[in-house]
Amino acid sequence: MARHCLYWKRICDYFHSNKDFESNRSHNSLFHRWSTFQGSVTKFNRYVTRIKGIGQNGLTTKEKVTY
Repeated sequence: MARHCLYWKRICDYFHSNKDFESNRSHNSLFHRWSTFQGSVTKFNRYVTRIKGIGQNGLTTKEKVTY
């Protein structure tokens, strides 16, 4: 089994052992679900990284976003 499949199999096992609702998603299904919103998460992370690097010492991240 390829590393990619093993990685998502571990995620699937964790998901099913920690969920509190009905689901029969396979590791492949979880991978494809993640793929649908991964781009948005990456874009959001770039914005947060940029905001944190603005250099407004003494301000919280929330304050940096506001200004």
